[in-house]
Amino acid sequence: MNRKVMYTALGIAATGVFAIDYMWITTARRHMKADYTQTPFKLLLDHTKGCQLLGGKPIKLKMPNLDHVKVDEESAKLQVRVRGGTRKGLIHTKSIKNKNSDGWELEYAVMRVDSGKLFWNVWLYPDEGVESSSNDPLENVEAITKQQMPS
Repeated sequence: MNRKVMYTALGIAATGVFAIDYMWITTARRHMKADYTQTPFKLLLDHTKGCQLLGGKPIKLKMPNLDHVKVDEESAKLQVRVRGGTRKGLIHTKSIKNKNSDGWELEYAVMRVDSGKLFWNVWLYPDEGVESSSNDPLENVEAITKQQMPS
């Protein structure tokens, strides 16, 4: 009798875990396909220095961490994870719902790339350039990347 109860409890627990995982994945995918996520990602793909800091193309959009997603009827604020050839970054973005249409208007999008003690903040929108913790000019980023990569 105890085995039946144990197997039933185990089956209920496994079903609950699968249901929660399914809901998490579908919610994350819905956020990935939304305009407030795709717009900053497309800006990154067109941004030369941003692509260079990530180690070049292809750049992949990763599943968002749902802890850092705040979406309501008027605004959407989230962190979008991206991965390039050699580095990964986070795009911090905020969009506001357009009252005249169903679309979203981007308020800001800033990508942060960390590499050891160095970091870069790349302004994707509005384009205010790149802030860096290093004294090296950004033209030397490729040289830094090649030095850090093992042969």
